[in-house]
Amino acid sequence: MADYSTNWDQTPDVCKTAKIVKPKSVRNTRVVYLAKAFIRGSTVSGHFKLAQGAMVKPYGSKRRIEVECLWFGCKPPSTWMNITILSHPIFKDRYNGEVAWNIAK
Repeated sequence: MADYSTNWDQTPDVCKTAKIVKPKSVRNTRVVYLAKAFIRGSTVSGHFKLAQGAMVKPYGSKRRIEVECLWFGCKPPSTWMNITILSHPIFKDRYNGEVAWNIAK
């Protein structure tokens, strides 16, 4: 059973003060390290687990990538979170350590 919800009825669309509040330990996982990224009004940094098949994609004049991460304990219903890249992404293929798992207040 998943440890998250896909029901966004009580979840804020944006929050300027949200931050990574819950890391998740991973082993042998493909991740990206972002020194600066933007998600739903908040600037964050850290290691993020890449969603299956994730690729950097253009988003206006910026770039985005899909990462396995929650927003206030919720996963979007059809995909994972698409985070806007504001720094040079550093990809790691077999990362062992903590990744951002939940961004909230």
